[in-house]
Amino acid sequence: MAAARALLDELHNPLQQNSRDHNTYILGRIGRHNVVFACLPNGVMGTLSAARVANQMHQTFERIRFGLIVGIGGGAPSEENDIRLGDIVISKPTARSGGVIQYDFGKTVREGRFKRTGSLNRPPDVLLTALSHLESKHMTEGPELMKYLSEMLERYPRLATRFARPDVQYDLLYDTEYDHILENATCSQCDPGRLIDREPRLLEEPIIHYGLIASGDQVMRDGATRERLRRELDVLCFEMEAAGLMDEFPCLVIRGICDYADSHKSKRWQGYAAAAAAAYAKELLSVIPGNLVISVQKLQPAQNTNTAVDQKKGMYDEPEQTDSKLAVSASLDKTVRLRDSTTGVVCCTLKGHSGSVWGVAFSPDGKLVASASSDKTVRLWDSTTGVVCCTLEGHSGSVLGVAFSPNGKLVASASGDKTVRLWDSATGAVCYTLKGHSDQVLGVAFSPDSKLVASASSDKTVRLWDSATGAVRYTLRGHSNLVTSVAFSPDSKLVASASSDKTIRLWDSATGAVRYTLKGHSNWVDCVAFSPNGKLIASASSDKTIRLWDSATGAAHYTLEGHSDDVYYVAISPGGKLIASASGYGTVVLSDFTTGIVHYTLEGHSGHILGVAFSPDVKLVASASLDKTVRLWSLATGEG
Repeated sequence: MAAARALLDELHNPLQQNSRDHNTYILGRIGRHNVVFACLPNGVMGTLSAARVANQMHQTFERIRFGLIVGIGGGAPSEENDIRLGDIVISKPTARSGGVIQYDFGKTVREGRFKRTGSLNRPPDVLLTALSHLESKHMTEGPELMKYLSEMLERYPRLATRFARPDVQYDLLYDTEYDHILENATCSQCDPGRLIDREPRLLEEPIIHYGLIASGDQVMRDGATRERLRRELDVLCFEMEAAGLMDEFPCLVIRGICDYADSHKSKRWQGYAAAAAAAYAKELLSVIPGNLVISVQKLQPAQNTNTAVDQKKGMYDEPEQTDSKLAVSASLDKTVRLRDSTTGVVCCTLKGHSGSVWGVAFSPDGKLVASASSDKTVRLWDSTTGVVCCTLEGHSGSVLGVAFSPNGKLVASASGDKTVRLWDSATGAVCYTLKGHSDQVLGVAFSPDSKLVASASSDKTVRLWDSATGAVRYTLRGHSNLVTSVAFSPDSKLVASASSDKTIRLWDSATGAVRYTLKGHSNWVDCVAFSPNGKLIASASSDKTIRLWDSATGAAHYTLEGHSDDVYYVAISPGGKLIASASGYGTVVLSDFTTGIVHYTLEGHSGHILGVAFSPDVKLVASASLDKTVRLWSLATGEG
C-alpha cells in the first residue's frame, strides 16, 4: 500500500464511507484516472478475504468500473520463462483460460485423483487492449518502470530502506527437490551446489512476463509442487487473492515476484517486488483513455478489488443531429434512441446490439442511422421505422466510432482491432479495410469534399486515406501520446488532431505537413472542432477549460474557464454565435462564442454528460449522459 500511495500523482482527502464498509482506503489520481486503493486486513490472506474487501468497497464506491489486483507473488521459472526476483507477471488470457486458474478448486474422482472444475473470467477488453499497447511500446521504447521507481524514491527517500532493489546475490533459485534447512532464517547454510546456474542479466531492471497465474487459498512454498503445477497448468506464478475476484469483478492481476514459491522464501524482495508491480499499474493506467473506462459495465454488488478505477469521463457516446426533427443518442445500455426534437418524445428505441453503443451518425439525407458498438458491429437503421436495414460485421474488436461520408454513399467505422472499414451504405458490403495503425483506432472523420478519411489512433498517429481507393495518403506523426479526436476544416484543407500529449496539431491535408502545434492545455485534449467558417478551432480538455485558437496563425484567442470537472466535448452552433461544452456533474454550459460570457448553465442530468449538439436552427440543444438519457433543452433565443 505504501508503494502505491507513493506513486500517486495526486493524493485526495478521505470520503465518507457506507456504514457497512469497514475497509480503509487511499484515494488519489494517477494520470487522468481517479483511483481507490484498498488492502486486506493485516495478517489476513486468501480468496474469500479478497472478495469481502471488494464487496465492502463497492458499497461506498458504486461507480467503480474495473480493478487492478496489484501485489506480490511466487514465481514459477522454467527454461521457457526466465523469471527472476523483482520481475513482473501479468495475467493474460489464453484459448482455455481467462488468465487466472484456481488450482485448488475442483473435485476428487476415481482413484483419488483431483480434477479441477470451472473457469474464471478474463479481464475486460479495455485492459487487454492496454496490455497490447504496452507490450508493443516496451518492445521499441522500453518500460518506464525504473523512471517511476526512481521518482518515488527521490520524492520519499525514507522508502529506500524497504523498496530499493536488493543486490542480485540475494536472488537464489534452488533445485526443486532441495528443501530449505528449517532451523535457519536465511539460506546461508543451504547447499550452494543445489543452486540453479543462470546467466547474469545485462540490466538490473524488471522483465515483464505475460501469461497464466495460479491462485489458491494456501501459500505455495514447496518447489516440487510448484514445478508439478507449473508443468500441468503452464502458469508463471502463484498468488492467493485473484480467484476470489475474477468471476465477479472485471480486473487484471499484476504480481511482482518476491520468491520462487518454494521453502527458501525470504522477505528481502517483497518491498521492491510490490513497488515494481505498482509502477507497472501506473504505466498501464497512463495508456488507458478516460473515455474507454465507461465501456466497462458498471459493477454490481459483491464486486471490486485492491486497486480500482472510478469512471471519470467519456467522449464517444454522443448525439448527432442533422435536422430539427430528430435527435439520436448512443448509450451504454446497448440501445440507440430517436427522439422528436420538438416534443422530446422518444420516437423509437433501437435495440439489437449486444454491447455498449459507442457512437451514432445520421446519413446526410436523414433516412439512416448508423450505430457503433462494442459487440464489434455497426448497424444501419431506418430512422422512420427503427427497423435494422443491415448489420455490418467484420471487425474483430469493439467499434469505437462511425461516420457517413458527406454524399451518404459510404460509412466509415473505427475499431479497437486497429483498422478502419469503409462500407457501402446501400448494400452493407465492405469496400475497403484500411490497415496500418499499430494500435486501436479511436475516431474517424470524412473530409467535407468526401475525398479523404482521417483516423485517430492510440499509436500516436493520424492517418489520411483516399476514400475512393483505400490507399494511405499520409501518416501524420508528431504527437507523443495517443490521438483522441480528429476533425476537418469546412474547406477540407486542414486536419485538426487532439491528443493526450496536451496539444492540438493542425496539418495540411494536401501535403501532410504540420502547420502548427497548439500548446497551452495542462492536461489531455479530448475533443476538437472547427467553427462553421473555419477560422477558429475549439478544444476541450481535462484541465477543465476550453481554448479557442486562430486556425490561420495557431495563436490562442482566449480560454473559457469555470468548469468544475474535465471538459470532454465541445460543439459550436451552426451560426457560430454559441459554444456548448459538456463536462462532469451533469452540466452543459452555453457561452458566447465571441466574448466567452456564459449565457446558460443547463443542469438536470444525474450523470456525466458525454456529448452535446445544436439543432440546425439553434432552438434546441441535445445532451447525452451516462445516466442513459438524452435531454433536449429549449433556448430562450436562437440564431435564425
